[in-house]
Amino acid sequence: MYQSNFFLVLRGVSVICLMIAISPFAIVNGESDAKQVELVKGSERFSGAWELIEIKVTIKTPSTREYKFSQAEWKGLWLFEGGRFSKTFMKINRKNPDLCADREFGFVSSAGTFKILEDNRVIFRNSLTLSPLDEDRPQTAKFVFDGDHLTLLFDVRASVENLREGTEQIVLRRATSDLSITASYSGPE
Repeated sequence: MYQSNFFLVLRGVSVICLMIAISPFAIVNGESDAKQVELVKGSERFSGAWELIEIKVTIKTPSTREYKFSQAEWKGLWLFEGGRFSKTFMKINRKNPDLCADREFGFVSSAGTFKILEDNRVIFRNSLTLSPLDEDRPQTAKFVFDGDHLTLLFDVRASVENLREGTEQIVLRRATSDLSITASYSGPE
């Protein structure tokens, strides 16, 4: 009797462990399998790791300015998989985050979902980001694949907290196995 109860408990524990193990695949943030498949459709070309080549930001309003972030100063990595993305960009010679304000230390990071739209457009929705104001705010970009390069072109739109308008162009290259994302520390300031 004790042996049969032991096996019933063991089987029940096994079923619970299996349910816990597969639950992330069945439901992601409350979305069903059908919804997750919708997010993944068309994302095969994005799938994998992409290294930052450059970011070019052109502001037209309220005043005209242009910023360029290149591999000489910044390292970065985008990961795309199954309708999800994660991006991290860091200044090579950045400040110690314990000694400066968040925006000063040269670090940009976010993660969330993406969905391919018609006309070579993709929509990103941040679930995690340094700026709470950017969470769950959709950002749409045009995309172009050119060999092992991916270019994303975003419209920068004015919002309550930021009146800037213009464009942001991000150029990525499919990462190879010898990718070395390195950064150095510039010391206390």
